[in-house]
Amino acid sequence: MVTRKKQWLCVEGGAHPDLDAECRKAFMLLFQKAGIADRPKVRVCHGRSKAFKTFCNLLDEGDCDVWLLVDSEDPIAAGHQIALGREGDPWAHVGAREGDRWLRPSGATDEQLQFMTVSMETWLISDRDALKKVFTKGFQEDKLPSEGPTLETQTKKHIQEAMAAAVRGTPAERYDKGAHSFKILAHVSPDKLRRLPWAARFLAEMGAAPDGVSRPE
Repeated sequence: MVTRKKQWLCVEGGAHPDLDAECRKAFMLLFQKAGIADRPKVRVCHGRSKAFKTFCNLLDEGDCDVWLLVDSEDPIAAGHQIALGREGDPWAHVGAREGDRWLRPSGATDEQLQFMTVSMETWLISDRDALKKVFTKGFQEDKLPSEGPTLETQTKKHIQEAMAAAVRGTPAERYDKGAHSFKILAHVSPDKLRRLPWAARFLAEMGAAPDGVSRPE
């Protein structure tokens, strides 16, 4: 009998046990809706530096398949983008980014580094219906940037300001990452996410077996 390796997805996010559980649940629901049967377990790592360190430690142990999912924080430079069927260069992005300067760990592949570009809020804005399910009445969809691939080219500041403006007239009055982000993510449609190149890359990788053979539907 062949023993399968454990699979871990190290995620930037969370803050305390209840929020961590909400994060894991939201990702599991997203994977389920995306038809990903052989899902990795989500390791909620809080800060991005801790997420990177956890990823490196698991990679060094060598007895599991592991991926790292973090905010790109900044739009990804043209030379590192996914374009014309060419794989992007995620390690070059974090290697050059002030505040990260992460070197590719020994043995790590491009596919093991995944981005929420530029942040989780970009993913949330990709699905207006998911936002309206959480914020209900008064949500001003017209305050948000256009849907589609160009969302990943917006700065984090622009995304945050757009989200703040859209929710100002709702009962919540403001977007709170801890209170709202994973509740919204739990409603996000994988089909909407797949319109974003880096998000589509993430879902495609999660739907592929570690040996590169497609997982069963």
